[in-house]
Amino acid sequence: MKGLLLWGVLGLGLFTRSGVAGPLPPLYFAMNMPSHAAPLALAAEPDYAQAKLSTIRIETPNLVCSATAIGPHQVLTAEHCTAKGLDGWRMNTRNVVITHVELDGNDHVILTTDLFFEHTAKFGARPKQGDVVFSHGNPALTSDILLVGRVAGWVDNYEDYKDVMLLDRNDWYGCSGAAVFNTKGEIVGVVNALYPWPNKGWRLSAVFKLDFTPWQIEGRDPTEAESYAQFARDLLELQRHIRSISLH
Repeated sequence: MKGLLLWGVLGLGLFTRSGVAGPLPPLYFAMNMPSHAAPLALAAEPDYAQAKLSTIRIETPNLVCSATAIGPHQVLTAEHCTAKGLDGWRMNTRNVVITHVELDGNDHVILTTDLFFEHTAKFGARPKQGDVVFSHGNPALTSDILLVGRVAGWVDNYEDYKDVMLLDRNDWYGCSGAAVFNTKGEIVGVVNALYPWPNKGWRLSAVFKLDFTPWQIEGRDPTEAESYAQFARDLLELQRHIRSISLH
């Protein structure tokens, strides 16, 4: 304590009318730090518990997957989780009947079920490189494992999927279909695969681009204008695909 007081006295004695005559005490930095150099405030902690309320553990006769409720009866997961059929499924230990299926062509599926989900998640904007993201998954036959990481970047061609987001975290079998949440608890992707594959001694998590239409997400029929616009987009994509084939 005496040493601390001595340092304070000596430190104050180093100041002169013309400025600073010697080493600066810590108190000087605290009181005279410019506003642009102020210490960074800690970012708000994501509300993991709130996001968890909308997450779902899928159990099938063949595998375990993860999913997220996006509507009172709608569930978002990975399409490959349905590869062995939809019979004998359980969601959060409850038997479930799948009444409707919507695909986006990028290994994602929206399932309409006979269950009611009180807590649902909304979709958010595309994240940026370095953004913090998290999921509640079920890797390696576990339950409710929180996985946190950052957006590492994107690759444009992985297993024939384009615009693939990569996460610097260790997902594993059972995490497939888990929503990737931003810090606001909004869905910005779904866990689809590992990168690279086969494992080269290191790996990232691969998140394929969500490509559902608004009416698929909202569980309704498209309007005439929406149908026409979608047809035009599909035709344009087909033309691009034909051109790319011809160039090779």
